[in-house]
Amino acid sequence: MPHSLLQIIDGSLTLRTGGHLNLNKAGVESGLGVTGLLQAASEGRLPLFWRANGAAGNLLQKDKLDAGGGYLVAPHRDFMPAGAEHHEAHGLFAISPDVATAAAGLLLADPTAQPSLVAIPAQTRKDWWFVPDDVVQLGVSGLVVAAADVEALRLVAAAAATKDEIAAARALQLAAVQGSPGRVGKKATEPLSVALAAYEKHSLRGRYTKEDEMKRVRNGCALLIDLMGDMPCGVVDPDLLRRFRADELCRVPDHENKVRLKHKTNSVKESIAAVEGSEYDRMTAGQRDLRISWIRGWFAWLKAQGWIADDPGAPLEGESVLTAAEARMAATRDDEKREVFTDTHLSAIFGATWFRAGGSDGGRGYCPYWFWLPLIGAFTGCRIAEACQLHLDNIGRTDTGTWFISFEDGSPDQLLKKKKARTAKSHGSASPSRRVVPVHPAMVELGFGCWVDALRAAGYRRLFPELVWREKPGYSGQAVKFFSGLMESLGYPRDGRLTFHSFRHLFVNALPEDTPQRMQNQLSGHARAPDVRGSVYGKDVVAGAALPFVTRLAITLPTVAPFDVAAGLVDLRKALMRKIGPTRGVECMGPLGVNKPTLTSASAD
Repeated sequence: MPHSLLQIIDGSLTLRTGGHLNLNKAGVESGLGVTGLLQAASEGRLPLFWRANGAAGNLLQKDKLDAGGGYLVAPHRDFMPAGAEHHEAHGLFAISPDVATAAAGLLLADPTAQPSLVAIPAQTRKDWWFVPDDVVQLGVSGLVVAAADVEALRLVAAAAATKDEIAAARALQLAAVQGSPGRVGKKATEPLSVALAAYEKHSLRGRYTKEDEMKRVRNGCALLIDLMGDMPCGVVDPDLLRRFRADELCRVPDHENKVRLKHKTNSVKESIAAVEGSEYDRMTAGQRDLRISWIRGWFAWLKAQGWIADDPGAPLEGESVLTAAEARMAATRDDEKREVFTDTHLSAIFGATWFRAGGSDGGRGYCPYWFWLPLIGAFTGCRIAEACQLHLDNIGRTDTGTWFISFEDGSPDQLLKKKKARTAKSHGSASPSRRVVPVHPAMVELGFGCWVDALRAAGYRRLFPELVWREKPGYSGQAVKFFSGLMESLGYPRDGRLTFHSFRHLFVNALPEDTPQRMQNQLSGHARAPDVRGSVYGKDVVAGAALPFVTRLAITLPTVAPFDVAAGLVDLRKALMRKIGPTRGVECMGPLGVNKPTLTSASAD
């Protein structure tokens, strides 16, 4: 099994970047195969997961399932005991160790077997179990594993391989290249690193007079080696280059050298892993296209010099560098690019433990913005960056007692989305995103006003002082990563369709039908009117006048517990203590434990 051994030795970017993947893909990416992973699971060395995908069922306390003697018995859906709670399950569930080892053992004996799952520990409630209405069949295709767990197994297997075994596998790989019709060249068995060194010496240095320009092209070509491995140059075919383009190159951070300085990474793969799941900019389509053109030039030279018989880059001429997701987004209307959150989505999001507990669930890393940010998104329709940068001065009450939020850019650390230059020139320069939105009564009942007052009394100046400011993207980077991770944990892929911006679509669609168009535009931060009279001379309505329309938003949330203000201040203090540092843009604790906001060197607070 030489190719499997080489996969074990070389590793996989997919495993190093984390997340979860199905058992079949994990077997391929690790080189261990499904059988190897099942063997590890049967021995208790690999946890298994099940992705619910909206399965209907009931939540039960464990003692309702206890049949004695260590056995659990799940009741039929039509005969649920008192206290059962109907539940629609989303996201990943950890299969209990005893069930996982038994299921893996059955599948090892018979890969076509379908072990049954009748109950599984709940995601967030201790000693509660989820009982699906229909029995779940745990076939190989339905099992999920954590990439980090699989990567740990691969590293152990790689360390166990001997030098002779690795050398034999490489020799068989080279023999396969030499035996492939049409792909043999006089140096087809030379590794890509040797081929690139020759290309740099005999071609690039003659075409570029400036050292930095030559080095840029050379490093662009080297990405193929960094991300796909230093394989024999004759192994490279058009399909491999397409995989490199579609699956790997699109993950490379923009200005990757800056990532290395910041995160102390030593390779492109490490830099990719360092920013995985964040909103850090990746290479644009134009940047990726440029690097593909450099690589195509490299292989055209190798063919011309007789190193290889066929040029694998030639068939890529004229092909789009866009990934499948980018191509779909480019071909989609703006109003179709993101989906609107449905009641099912809202039940999953606001079913998180911190919403049911009114704040901290005791979990590691909890911050108060986990509670308030999604609520603000749902009930104001704001963009995530607009919410993250709010100052307490942007929140107030009218003379009649109506709470409101003013989204504006009056401080150096605040930016709003601008309208197009043509429109600004014609109808004034003010951003239509600057607006006042009344606070929904549901947020007031949950304690939003009390939380704002408590923050002011403690001396804070921003609504979310625990968020760190960066020159790009302001205060929202940490929050975007949190919300993306939350959605992924609920079983929704990171394909750009269900994001925080989906709250914005929800808000606009949930406004009552009788809401005047100008008020709709004001509340959502769009241009108030298409002409000069409407956009310049028309005035926004005050918060109190808009409140009746906001109050009637067609948004239904599951039960959310009122926010625990006292516990929230403690959680905020803990979050700030985790963030304190000479270059962190956060509000820090003052001397003697006093909640005194201070500016750090990099803060724009």
